[in-house]
Amino acid sequence: MQSFTLGVFVCALFWVVFSAGAMAAEKTMIRLGGDLGHSDLAGITIEQIEALGLAEVEVFNPDERRVATYQGVWLNDIVAGFGTGQTQNISMTAIDFYQASFDREEWEQLRILLATREDGAHIEVDRKGPIRVIFADYNPEERAYQETIGKWIWMVNKIDFSD
Repeated sequence: MQSFTLGVFVCALFWVVFSAGAMAAEKTMIRLGGDLGHSDLAGITIEQIEALGLAEVEVFNPDERRVATYQGVWLNDIVAGFGTGQTQNISMTAIDFYQASFDREEWEQLRILLATREDGAHIEVDRKGPIRVIFADYNPEERAYQETIGKWIWMVNKIDFSD
């Protein structure tokens, strides 16, 4: 009887852990600020971000020193979806208050992904989620990527738009 009870407990625990991750992604709010196309929008969920259209890239992550598959939304689609149409700069803030800014020239010339998933699963905070920035064509030999290495921001919880 004890092994049956333990088995039920373990199954219930797995269900709670795995369903909590999916529910957390739906409820996680990313704060928005600055010059927004929708002035009444103070925050968005991961689900709303992903509704703009998921892209997938396989890229070498220089921080973790490994290749991974990321899914998320291109930065230019975030600008089109939530900016004013005149957005010139986006600043992202992480939960530790680290900030990275991106100007229009960067997101028009470089493929910058706001990753919400890694290897198919939503990125949880313990894996540097809920959102992290990925430069899809990262090449450590190219100057543009050497200069943007500090912009691989993770644990993003606020996005500010500036015209």
